[in-house]
Amino acid sequence: PALRLLRRHWAGVLLQFGFEAWVSMGFWVTSTWLPLQLRKAPVNMPEKLTQAMLIVNLTVMGCVQLAAGWASDRGMPRVWSCFGVYTVAAGVSVPVFIGFTRVSVAGCWLLHLLLMLLMGWVLGVVPGEDPVMLQGSGSRVYAGKQGSNLEADGLGAVVGARCMHA
Repeated sequence: PALRLLRRHWAGVLLQFGFEAWVSMGFWVTSTWLPLQLRKAPVNMPEKLTQAMLIVNLTVMGCVQLAAGWASDRGMPRVWSCFGVYTVAAGVSVPVFIGFTRVSVAGCWLLHLLLMLLMGWVLGVVPGEDPVMLQGSGSRVYAGKQGSNLEADGLGAVVGARCMHA
């Protein structure tokens, strides 16, 4: 089943792996790397303040994630929604990271919140309408609406053969 998935849906699998890598890297940057960098010069944000910023912004991100999931479940086009978020993220990324060195602590908090809002929206849309999931524990492939339930060799990865169609 895994080879069949890779042969017949290689573009979707590649897109899903790239998408998951982007989401994982973006979440790591906004929730781990960036707060640590804000503690250093030129911002010098106190540790307790970066922790508070992260807790508050993660809470807001979780609310956005729920809203995006709710909208997605009610028919919002996932691909176009993510495309919009990617466009905004591409447009603001460099100015936001430059802004971190030029604004006040409150400005840093708001810029971080902007990045977390974008991440929350994308995380709310994942995993898409029709995920194919290879479970390492159960060693099964669940093929969404296709209804097939095929045995796999416990690859333990999540891929989308028909990932996130609009």
